[in-house]
Amino acid sequence: MILDSEILEALNRFAANSEDLIFVVDEDLCIEYVNSSALRFVGAHMGEVKGKSYADFLPPGDRQLLDRNFRDVFESGKPASFENDFIWPDRAITLDVHVSPVRNGGPSVQGALAVARDITERRRQERLITRSKREWLRAVDGMPHMLAVVGTDYRIERVNQAMALRLKSTVRSAIGLSCHEQFHGTAELPWFCPFLNTAGGRDYSVEVVEPHLGGACMSNISSIKDEAGKTVGCLYVCRDISDRERALSATRSREEYMRMLLRSSEYAVYIQNTDGRYVYFNAMPGDRVPWGLIGSYPAEFFEPAVASRIVERVMEVAAQGTELAREIDFTWGGEVVRFFDRLSPVRDAMGRIKAVMTVSMKTAVFRHLDGQTPVLKSSLKRLSAREQEVLRLIARGLTSTQIAAGLSISKKTVETHRARIMEKLDLHKTSALVAYAAKAGLIQ
Repeated sequence: MILDSEILEALNRFAANSEDLIFVVDEDLCIEYVNSSALRFVGAHMGEVKGKSYADFLPPGDRQLLDRNFRDVFESGKPASFENDFIWPDRAITLDVHVSPVRNGGPSVQGALAVARDITERRRQERLITRSKREWLRAVDGMPHMLAVVGTDYRIERVNQAMALRLKSTVRSAIGLSCHEQFHGTAELPWFCPFLNTAGGRDYSVEVVEPHLGGACMSNISSIKDEAGKTVGCLYVCRDISDRERALSATRSREEYMRMLLRSSEYAVYIQNTDGRYVYFNAMPGDRVPWGLIGSYPAEFFEPAVASRIVERVMEVAAQGTELAREIDFTWGGEVVRFFDRLSPVRDAMGRIKAVMTVSMKTAVFRHLDGQTPVLKSSLKRLSAREQEVLRLIARGLTSTQIAAGLSISKKTVETHRARIMEKLDLHKTSALVAYAAKAGLIQ
């Protein structure tokens, strides 16, 4: 008996309600004491385990590590800590075990006190985190965008495979290199570097030309902070937008071509399918088929607000099956070209609408006046004072509920004003209303 009544009483006070598994064994590794959590773990009661070898209550093959550590404690008199897996047919458990020698007042070790904690769930979470980290790293290395982690000393701490290839380096050899020399090819930090800001940690999104990275890039720089909120580095993500810039250049060429065509043409006839794509175009005088137009959409030739109106009109005629007559203005560099359009549905032999034909006649060409075009001034006069106020608030980004509260009117009244504004201006999207309000000087 290695535990007297006082030690047993102290153990019971300490261990009875503990969630940890607590037990004491003698030199023969027989159980002298076990708390209620340990009893539940082995599925027995005190009478069944006291004086028995602890190995009798564990799965075969899982006690070698326990035996070895218990023996080491008895021989060395020093505590031991280790983890042990236990596998039953219906469960698997990992315990974090700490074993301490029991001397009972003398120099020799008479027993060993073991405190074990079930860490199965923690280990499962750690394995998931480890696996997720591996998968995340594989995903990052598979990203087409260039990515790097940079420390506050302006040194690279991590790059993905795409960045390493652009740097003509490897993931490992890029670590420790100067970020501004590698990314920007400069001896000094660029103006958008987050570490140049005295407050530190500013985030940026900027389009720049990075010759070292292949050309035009969209760079996103996000600060990395520690638990105290201190900036410890940044995440640099770079997306190659050279193809986009080339496409934009081509689009600008298309816009220029269309501008010259509409300025020189007095009439135009074109057919679009029901989603707005051009399938036929003939301008008089002018080219029969403008460069790259057939098979394209209005957004490839006109600014977004105008392109949106063109498509909306086509879809309206296709949906209602009736003709539509509207004016439309095209504005480039201070010059306005106005056309009067008549749109008609094109039907197949079964009477189904397959496309929309527009016959367009030029009615005016004029310049901007005082920052506003005459068409804006005249169309703005169509709106009542209240409608102009509602339009101004819409352009400021307020919701119908907010506008109603600010003007002391009902939400339904605001929606009625909105519908009338759209009808009078022939604008049917909020984005188009905002653009109109800005050009008309309703918002600053």
